[in-house]
Amino acid sequence: TDFVTGSSDLEHYRDSLATYGAIASNLFQKPLLSLRAVRLASPSQVMGFSPTSPVFVEAQLAVKRTAIDQDASFEASPGDQCRSCPFLDVCNEGQQAGVPNSAPRHDTEMFRLLKATETLLDAGQSFESFRASLQSASSYLDPDARVLWNEEENWDSSIDRILKSGSETEGVIQDGDDGVRLVPGDGLVIPFGKRCVIGFTNAVSHNASEAFSRSVGLSLDRAEQFHKATTDGLTGLQRKEQFHEIFKTLDTEGSLVACDIDHFKKINDTYGHDAGDVALRQFSKILLDQKGCIAYRLGGEEFGLIIPGCSLDQAEKTAEVIRSTVENTEFTFREDRMPVTASFGVSSWKGKADGDVVFKMADQALYVAKNAGRNQVARMKDSVDE
Repeated sequence: TDFVTGSSDLEHYRDSLATYGAIASNLFQKPLLSLRAVRLASPSQVMGFSPTSPVFVEAQLAVKRTAIDQDASFEASPGDQCRSCPFLDVCNEGQQAGVPNSAPRHDTEMFRLLKATETLLDAGQSFESFRASLQSASSYLDPDARVLWNEEENWDSSIDRILKSGSETEGVIQDGDDGVRLVPGDGLVIPFGKRCVIGFTNAVSHNASEAFSRSVGLSLDRAEQFHKATTDGLTGLQRKEQFHEIFKTLDTEGSLVACDIDHFKKINDTYGHDAGDVALRQFSKILLDQKGCIAYRLGGEEFGLIIPGCSLDQAEKTAEVIRSTVENTEFTFREDRMPVTASFGVSSWKGKADGDVVFKMADQALYVAKNAGRNQVARMKDSVDE
């Protein structure tokens, strides 16, 4: 980790370097090997410092925070150790003691950056967790930061150009009559793939934005890898393997709907496998549109729908809505209209039930619906109790 400064006294930056080192170690999830301070002013100078454990740095900060939080009469002892304190510019005791102010804004930013990167690293692996943590982390670094998502925002060509370039751009995000746009200013706008952009005010330096960008990139990669591992590539639904993982977290009542596309093999034989893929994607879209439901592709033309907190009667009505929607939807491939219907089996549970048992009951109900002529909903008689 290199720290570049124009100061004539590199020793004053020892604490700052320790904090920067902790940020870098947390950011890249690697041990800290060396710290160097480089003075560019004439004469130039390079000074090395022994690395300080990031855990030790955070422990020191935690001790001070705890002491201040628990003791309202915490006695101030200003001295040379206060040079790098981020609150020195608002500390009466420190100013009265004549402690030199070593770039308080810079040090304040370091602590904000550390908190922002920790927020991203502590987030879950899903895209939902990433999105929530990105907004929180950006706000830590800059309370006025704006996070704009591609699928949610109406922005003009100026934002599109930033996404295409993939490069940090100076300017300010502003709302206009025609949507969000970039206008000249001393802020920073950072793109992340094709998904989103973050707009910072002039309160964030280029160094901090670069470090934060790397942390966001790592978190985004993690979310994308998790998405690939848990999501069916063709339909966008959860994979079968996720069924049991999510079912373990459910300890109240709920319902499960098992469903099959009727005569799917005939669709493939008549219109081709590409047409079959189109039918699977369109059917999956209908499942994804159901609010409060978790949809799975179990394999081939077999699907499942978990509905937490839903009774057997309510789940049966939901399945009937889906069945009717499928029957009345035009499934088309090129110029051919494909007749698509589906059959459904519904089960429910109360308390902490066995997922395999609940699914078996729904599958049995689905078998009844198929034997009765398909394109209908069947349900089990009773719920599976804990």
